Amino acid sequence: MGRAVVQGSGARYGRGLVDRLSGSVVVGVSLSSPSKEETRWMDAVVQLGCIACRVMGVFGTPCEVHHLLKNGERIDHLHTIGLCPSHHRSEINNMHIVSRHPWRREFETRYGTEMQLLNLTREKINGKI
Repeated sequence: MGRAVVQGSGARYGRGLVDRLSGSVVVGVSLSSPSKEETRWMDAVVQLGCIACRVMGVFGTPCEVHHLLKNGERIDHLHTIGLCPSHHRSEINNMHIVSRHPWRREFETRYGTEMQLLNLTREKINGKI
């Protein structure tokens, strides 16, 4: 079984991270370690694969954990969905793929809102963790 990895792109700085390329502070990044329950959830999310690919009829695509935000900050590790690198952070926006970062509106128009994708993820995982 794959293990969830919560990625960070820089050094700790207060409530966020310092992006090593731009030097800017990235806010809304949770620095707390996931609990056992949260780790089990994120492991299940990784096992399910990319939820955006799944919406398109492609199953089992390896994914990263994407944290849903509220008021610009991560809610917690239980409010996460799996997105492959292309759907998560590739910055692509074309007829084949829309990346969540930075194209949130287009992403949600094509695949569903993040809350809808979280609910779909929960439906698929329910009973497996």
